[in-house]
Amino acid sequence: MIFDKTQAMRNAERHLVQGKIKAAIGEYKQVVEHDAKDFSTLNMLGDLYTKNSQKSEAVKCYTTVAEHYSDQGFAQKAIAIYKKIVKLEPETVEISEKLAELYKSKGSLIEAKSHYTTLAEHYQKNGRVIEALSIWKQIALLDPNNVAVYLTIAESYLKENQKDEAADAFAESGLRFTKAGNPTAALESFSKALDLKQDDSKILAGFVEAMFAQGKADEAAERLNRILETQPNNRDIRFLLVDCLVESGNTADAEMAVIKLVEQEPSSYPKLLHLANIYIKNDDIDSATRVLTMASEHTLVGGHAEDFHEILVQILSAKPEQIDALRLLTRYCSWQRDDAALTDSLKKLYVAAKIADSIDDERYALSQLVMVLPHEVEYTARLKEINAGYGFDEAEITENLFEKQILNNGFAFKTDPVESTNGSLEEIPDYSFETTAKIAAPESEFAAVNGSQPAIS
Repeated sequence: MIFDKTQAMRNAERHLVQGKIKAAIGEYKQVVEHDAKDFSTLNMLGDLYTKNSQKSEAVKCYTTVAEHYSDQGFAQKAIAIYKKIVKLEPETVEISEKLAELYKSKGSLIEAKSHYTTLAEHYQKNGRVIEALSIWKQIALLDPNNVAVYLTIAESYLKENQKDEAADAFAESGLRFTKAGNPTAALESFSKALDLKQDDSKILAGFVEAMFAQGKADEAAERLNRILETQPNNRDIRFLLVDCLVESGNTADAEMAVIKLVEQEPSSYPKLLHLANIYIKNDDIDSATRVLTMASEHTLVGGHAEDFHEILVQILSAKPEQIDALRLLTRYCSWQRDDAALTDSLKKLYVAAKIADSIDDERYALSQLVMVLPHEVEYTARLKEINAGYGFDEAEITENLFEKQILNNGFAFKTDPVESTNGSLEEIPDYSFETTAKIAAPESEFAAVNGSQPAIS
């Protein structure tokens, strides 16, 4: 026999008019059994069960309806149904949790906090401290202006020997103190977090920022160096260490730290550009040129040629005769395939090298100029004079002397093929800074970068 839903609904309505609750319940039960998606009728059935003092059956109906509305994103409708359940079963913590989430989703933070508090107090009362702390964290998130609440949470986690959670809570309190303009309290919180968890990037960054605010960049560097002794491969720490050394004005150690960082992570080469700019501000042009040389190939292949050129222009504006910088200029012009600019840069290198009596650089510039300007007898004659005077092989002038003058000028870069920005394969250095065979090994790694650049024939 086919079920007639319309007739069943009419029968239920007639029974209700006559005050026959049980009979109406029977009709509505048939409706929802045959149409499980009729949530309005299921809600009415729950109301009738409530009137008939059948609480458990009412709660089942309401729960199904509330979960449906919640899944569909109808937060307010779901809240209305869950409130019916709360009236029947006031101590149901699961419902408090659902209501808290629903109020939170619709932005009613006061109501959400109230229900979360009920849930947290329930867990606390029943000895479920960890669950309670998790809820207190939810409450704290609803109140971003409460800067001290996470300190309480952190201390509670410590009592439970939950060190990672305690560290996270201390870090969050540090962030809130920072936002509130209290760097002293922020530093205290981040220091406690760092004592518990030394490999967390958020904690490390917060600690360094707080130390900077206190004017203690040098102390921050000391702390990071101690951590590096146990975590030598932690690139996040090395990255922050560079910032600390730069902030404290210790550019020498900053350069060493940048080199180690780029050895571990070649993509960190922009730190070299940053350091070059700092050297320029400090009027240390030779050092700026040195670190720019280290970054040159990565910068060009990595699509940052204009950044490279901008720094180079500043260097040559301050010191036009800087031979290493002029070498880099020829490299940049060659990379850009700008023949006119390349010729001009070679002329500048030739003049500067001749004044400085740098025979190798002068010969390099001349060897290129005689090929692009074969009719300029001055360059041909001077090149022959140098070759004859110093015993150079004439055949060498066709070599790619750039590799000898730039890429191997103090360092032998190990290279790996990578795809460049234009889709072709290029070789870029991996920054394993090894001294070349023709150069005596320096006393230290820093000496390799800061020592004088040898002439290479």
